[in-house]
Amino acid sequence: MPAAVTFGQVSEKPTEYLRLQQYSMPNPEPHEVLVRMLAAPINPQDRMVLAGKYPVKPQHTQGGEWIPGYDGVGEILQLGDRVSRLSVGQWVIPKQHGQGTWRSHAIIHEDSLFGVNNAMDVKFAAMLKMCVTPA
Repeated sequence: MPAAVTFGQVSEKPTEYLRLQQYSMPNPEPHEVLVRMLAAPINPQDRMVLAGKYPVKPQHTQGGEWIPGYDGVGEILQLGDRVSRLSVGQWVIPKQHGQGTWRSHAIIHEDSLFGVNNAMDVKFAAMLKMCVTPA
C-alpha cells in the first residue's frame, strides 16, 4: 500500500510532527503520471520547510497534512491518456519545489517533471536538482 511522510504543523524540532500515512493507489488524470519514488534525500531546505521558514510551501497533502520532500527521483508506472512526452519506465525528477517526494507513489502533472537517464546512479539522480543544477 502506498505511504507518505506528512506533517500537520511546523516546528523547530523537525521530527516532532512527522508521521507515516498510508493511502490508496492513485490513478492519473489525462495530463498526469503515476510515479513510484525511488529515492528522496533529506537536505537543509527540507528542514527549513518543516520549521516553516522556507518561502515555497508543499503543494501536495495527504489526510489534510502536507507532504514534504522537494528533491528525488522516481520511475513512471502509468501515464494519463494525454501524456505525450514521457513514457512508462522513464525516470523523472521534479521541476518545481514542493512536489512532495517523501512518499512512495505520486500523481504529478507531466509539465512538472524532467526526464533523466535511467542509467545514472539513483542517489545521484535523487540529488540532481538540488546539488547539481544550481551550480
